[in-house]
Amino acid sequence: MNKQWDNQDFRKVFQFANDEKKHKKMLIESLNHHEQNELILERIKASLNDDYPTFLDMMSRVYKELDEDVKRPLFEWVIEHSDFENEAALLQELQYYRFFIETIQNQKEYLHIITLQQVIENLSQAGLQDLETITHYLLARYYFEKKANKNDYLERSHEKGEVLYQIIDAYFQHNKDYLIVVAQAFFKEEQLLQQDLINKKIEKIMHKATKKLDDIYYCQLPQETKITQLEELKVKVLHKLPIESNEFEQYPLIHRFLQTLQQYLEYLTQLQPIEYNETIDSLPTQPMPDEQQLQLIEAFYHQHHLYYKKSQIIEELLENPFVIQFYQFYNQIDELTDCEEMIKKLEELILDIRESGLKNKEILRRLLSVAQKEVEDFIQSEEKEEIVEEPLPIPIQNTDEVMKIGKFYVLKESVEDNPVNIQKIVQLLAKEDQKEIAWLKSLVYQIGYDKVHAYLLKSPAMSIDNLQTIIQLDRSLRFEYQRILEDIEMYFRSSFTYFLSNKYDQKYLMASTYQPFYKRGYLMGNLFEDKQEHYDQVKLLRNRIDDEIKNNNLQIVEEYRRYKYALPFSTAAGIMTFGWMINVFENLNYYDKAEYLRCYFERLTPQTFWHWMMSLNNLRNHCAHYQSLYRLSSLKELRPIMTKDVDSNGYDDDFKHSSLFYYTLIMIRLSPNVFNAEDFIDSVGILLRKAGRESGLVDLLKDYSFPKNWRYVLENEKSSKIHLVD
Repeated sequence: MNKQWDNQDFRKVFQFANDEKKHKKMLIESLNHHEQNELILERIKASLNDDYPTFLDMMSRVYKELDEDVKRPLFEWVIEHSDFENEAALLQELQYYRFFIETIQNQKEYLHIITLQQVIENLSQAGLQDLETITHYLLARYYFEKKANKNDYLERSHEKGEVLYQIIDAYFQHNKDYLIVVAQAFFKEEQLLQQDLINKKIEKIMHKATKKLDDIYYCQLPQETKITQLEELKVKVLHKLPIESNEFEQYPLIHRFLQTLQQYLEYLTQLQPIEYNETIDSLPTQPMPDEQQLQLIEAFYHQHHLYYKKSQIIEELLENPFVIQFYQFYNQIDELTDCEEMIKKLEELILDIRESGLKNKEILRRLLSVAQKEVEDFIQSEEKEEIVEEPLPIPIQNTDEVMKIGKFYVLKESVEDNPVNIQKIVQLLAKEDQKEIAWLKSLVYQIGYDKVHAYLLKSPAMSIDNLQTIIQLDRSLRFEYQRILEDIEMYFRSSFTYFLSNKYDQKYLMASTYQPFYKRGYLMGNLFEDKQEHYDQVKLLRNRIDDEIKNNNLQIVEEYRRYKYALPFSTAAGIMTFGWMINVFENLNYYDKAEYLRCYFERLTPQTFWHWMMSLNNLRNHCAHYQSLYRLSSLKELRPIMTKDVDSNGYDDDFKHSSLFYYTLIMIRLSPNVFNAEDFIDSVGILLRKAGRESGLVDLLKDYSFPKNWRYVLENEKSSKIHLVD
């Protein structure tokens, strides 16, 4: 061989061997060909100490097909220069490693090839049937749930790596007992998780039920009405509980609720009904709410100079006593001093009011609009601009000296050219680079004057080299973010349309013509909380369908002929923007939203999910419109993400919710493809290291809000909120 191979060439050859069988065959033939194998064997030997994972990858793929006169001396050399005691130990390592790699490469397939119940049943039977399939399943599941990686297996320095190895060893040693222990451990975890979810659901139901119970009992209503409402509440709550009636006694919250309800019913039943004389003086007075609660609401209206009808406020407060909690929460927010925390809490208040189903009531309508306006005002205040007071207009007529442009009068003779002047931004460069005008112009032509100006405003006196590095890094990062955001968008679109269509879509025959009639879930107004908003969305969709037909969208034209405006949801979703789809989800009734999230995501409330998706849509638009990711400091660029406490963990408290890294963390949690998430982490790491080498001034925390342990955090959170479905 005349070619001098380096590490890069060797890796390429081996990569071909990984990719396709024919290339693997070529590599084996080269190894078996004595005239050509010397350099390849040298690289294999060198990798034993320099790159052990590559050594295992290579050897485990090809050792079975090597000629004996090639394999024998190679094995002897490896045993001599490693910790392997003999050939059997080396073969075992290669065999185990190949089994491990095959499992993690086909992880998704193995996770769905069998169920845990089938695993336990098969292992409890005599014989070794399906032992390989069972081991692949258990290995893939442990690798996925424990968030393990290849290094865990190779190093075996802690429990993860040891368990991975023991699972494989149990298969090759036909040790069913160990596999049973692993399967039972998974089964126990499943039961604990299921019980935990049941406990959380019961706690949520009983919290709302207890509050409703007190609202009914203490409200100013006739006792017969109270008794009826209490009995209806009991039936409704017991129907919602995810357990059988014989299990109620095991849960103190349920027992306490039923006991209290029964006491209320007994007390109300024993009361004598009040009889009124039919005289004006003896007529019952109108019930009144708590005076302090009414004063709290009135103080809000006075503070914001809002008109209100006191009688209507009283009536609605009596009907829905719990709304006072929204005003109390607003007052607590008003006392906060941290701007970002205030926005998060206001967003939470807005979502809570929307979820209550009373946002159009007078008592909450104004509170909702004030909260929304305050959020917008906070965002706008982040980018204050100097306001130049315009002089009072003086009536002027067109003359030879004056002309009118729009509503303004200008002096004709004052006209002069006002081109884009690159000298204005040259001054923002480092002094030694202010002569590099040609280079700066080329960057302006690449991304635009405004964007170059924005970079230099964020970091004045930046060198032209560093400016170019940051521009290139930003561009590459936007591509990486867009890949994952596209995955999330498509997963949401497909899963949401699939869920709603499969649950509600129906087909009928029309009585008169026997032609098919299609009932679509997404067009049913009774499934949505705000029927007027849903009606407006359907009207907008009809207009969009008309536009697509005019533009000769063949799919829409064809399906319109068959379904008219009742297009399948999957087709309709294709002409709806991402933000539009998210708002359709937000307006859906609470129970369907919660059921959808249980099916396709992990432990997420509808409020947090909606806010996460809207925030990622903001980031998606930011990337799609070539906006900078460098030093995002303005809340107008990235709003704080609202995450309810029940959906958070320790990481949510560690980072600013308006930082790029927190957006990245949410994005990684919602990535439906764990392998793409891993690729994103690797690619971002490479880009940041490359930029650091070229610039030397890239500060991860200051420039991109990435902490030192960013890789560890993202690795632990990848796809953690995604529920794998069969």
